[in-house]
Amino acid sequence: MGTLTYAASGAAKHAIAQHITSLVDDKVATRIFAKDYTLWGAEAEPESAIRLGWVEAPAMSRPLIGDILELRDALRAEGVSRIVLCGMGGPLWRPRSLPQPPASS
Repeated sequence: MGTLTYAASGAAKHAIAQHITSLVDDKVATRIFAKDYTLWGAEAEPESAIRLGWVEAPAMSRPLIGDILELRDALRAEGVSRIVLCGMGGPLWRPRSLPQPPASS
């Protein structure tokens, strides 16, 4: 098992001190990454069962690194120096993170 370290101050430091023991004892991080949708209770299970796909993002994204770097290099060659990436989650939210075009008259 790995080791996790953190640095915090103020309210965050207080919250960590107050809750870290129970979070570790309840294996919250392990359960999230195991996609344990029961973590949030029976009432939340239908929704949480379909909202944990993000935990696979690092593994699913790794094969894209070469393509991303190639795109970066191509854009740099065209003079692009900044990109804005908008996102709010899965495909349901993606359209809501982009501005809507004006209605045609």
